[in-house]
Amino acid sequence: MMQTEDLQAEIKAIERTLIVRHRANETSLRLATIPGISLITATAMVAMVVDANAFRSARYFGSSSSRRRTYCEKLGVIMG
Repeated sequence: MMQTEDLQAEIKAIERTLIVRHRANETSLRLATIPGISLITATAMVAMVVDANAFRSARYFGSSSSRRRTYCEKLGVIMG
């Protein structure tokens, strides 16, 4: 039972960290205004994309994230 409580405490700490980082980042706040984009998704996108101007369009960004997901799956990394 202690492991569950420890994991729950760790999850809460991570959630608090994400909220703080989200609120401190203008881009993350703007992304979260898009329907379907949650705080977690917005924060992850900001962390993954250093310079959005590197993509010619949303289509290029989408294909880039798809390639990244495939690469991470091959490595056994879990991406949300």
